Amino acid sequence: NDLSGFADLKYVSNTHESVLLHNLRRRFQYSNYYTLLGPIVLSINPFIRTEHNPLYDEAVISEMVQKRNELSSKSQVSLSPHPYQIAENAYISLCWEKKNQSILVLGDSGSGKSETIRSLLDYFCRSSVLPPDQRNNQTLFYGPNHTCTILESFGNAKTELNENSTRMAKLFKAKFSDSQEYIGTSVEISLLEKSRVSSTPSTESNFHIFCQILFGCREIEELRNLTKIPDNHTSPTFFDYIKNTSFSTDQSKKGFNKLVSALETLKFSVKERNFIFKVIVGILWIGNIQFSKKSENEITISTPTVLNNVKEILEIDIAVFEKFLIIKKDKVYNSITEAQNIRDLFAQYIYERLFNWVINKCNHATCLEFSSNFLNRNNIEKNKSELLTIGILDIFGFESKSRTSNTIGNLLINFASEKMNQIFIEENLKKIMNEYQQEGISFSHISVSDNNDIINVLGDNKLGLISAIDGNLDEFFTKISEISKTSPIIQVKDAIHSISSSKTNFQPKISSKEKQGTELNKISVLDMLLGGDDS
Repeated sequence: NDLSGFADLKYVSNTHESVLLHNLRRRFQYSNYYTLLGPIVLSINPFIRTEHNPLYDEAVISEMVQKRNELSSKSQVSLSPHPYQIAENAYISLCWEKKNQSILVLGDSGSGKSETIRSLLDYFCRSSVLPPDQRNNQTLFYGPNHTCTILESFGNAKTELNENSTRMAKLFKAKFSDSQEYIGTSVEISLLEKSRVSSTPSTESNFHIFCQILFGCREIEELRNLTKIPDNHTSPTFFDYIKNTSFSTDQSKKGFNKLVSALETLKFSVKERNFIFKVIVGILWIGNIQFSKKSENEITISTPTVLNNVKEILEIDIAVFEKFLIIKKDKVYNSITEAQNIRDLFAQYIYERLFNWVINKCNHATCLEFSSNFLNRNNIEKNKSELLTIGILDIFGFESKSRTSNTIGNLLINFASEKMNQIFIEENLKKIMNEYQQEGISFSHISVSDNNDIINVLGDNKLGLISAIDGNLDEFFTKISEISKTSPIIQVKDAIHSISSSKTNFQPKISSKEKQGTELNKISVLDMLLGGDDS
């Protein structure tokens, strides 16, 4: 210990919250952004990029690898607190135990989880041994970092709390052969907040990629021609889906250039890159499709030029598409709102499919697990289960938004965050205290905030609110009433009962698109429009 505070909080005798926070503050003031809590690394976001930062240079990695090589048995590398230490100890456990390992990256929105993920992936790339025939494969070294760049463009957005908030959950999988050779990293995403594509709160922005591509269209005439954007309409205010998005020329230019560089490095051809740009702008054009009343009981599309642009950019059958937008079960919609909802669902679905296709391409470039040639040469094809994995999970940061910004998507995001917090508490804090009690070690009992009540109310298979969503409105409110009788955290007001028992056409705002989505033969129609598969 010195003036900068304790490097490991387990040595702090007084565990009062103010003492622990003071220790973290002292370390931060001395540019020590990481502090240990036993096997956990606590990080305070310095808002400094990891590139060219001495905290992450080759000397730090070399020191870790040297310590690893000096080990004669399974033990943990002990160095200054650092994400690299977590990565190294996970790798050591994988080698000695021959078992998969996992690393959880948790924190509030804006706490620096994405940069921590980058540093962990970078460590595996730079510290591991590659198969002999792959040691000049630069994509394995730098690919995961470029994948992160692409993920940020497609999956990050400005929110009320964070300029670069991740709007999805990411599970990275660093893969190793049975001889502990690093063969690459893949990623899976879930809980993508695709509703943001068509509905962005007034204080927030759409996904970064929309403004990045618009900047590209502004600067590159060929791209502007491909996407049918007039020279004087490269501002976000021209497109309804991003009219609230704050547009920074410098940030969009930097983001676009990094995106193009990442796509090139990961072997996306010019044709494939142009395909991505066209689909993104095609989605923006879809948002500009407007409807009007043709008669009292029928609506029509009032923007034929926009519709024609969508047709040419996405290369779809205009007659089928128009019918899809305004006709349901051989009957023309009589509500403009219904047609707008169908339009928005279509845009969201295209975006999600495009994103999944891009991720699939990235994985094939950055992980040899997807290379049949490599697997065949090394006799792995039939024994993929022999590959070992270090999983790195980056979940959403919890966000408490204004009432007007909350959606069913935000509920699911925060529920996932609460579940991860529950795992953290049970696997670390409670487990450590139980070990102390069993071994008769005296300690000041720490009161741990438990979130089991909210987890059960939301996620219980039989009585949870999420399961109650899958039903009609009356069933939903009936289940809420049942839950409120046994749960102190749910309150049901008289107004809810009156809505539940009435026979009006009341519909909650969040349910209209969800309900229509279930009534559509959505997949078959969209597959026909988009070509039928992800290839």
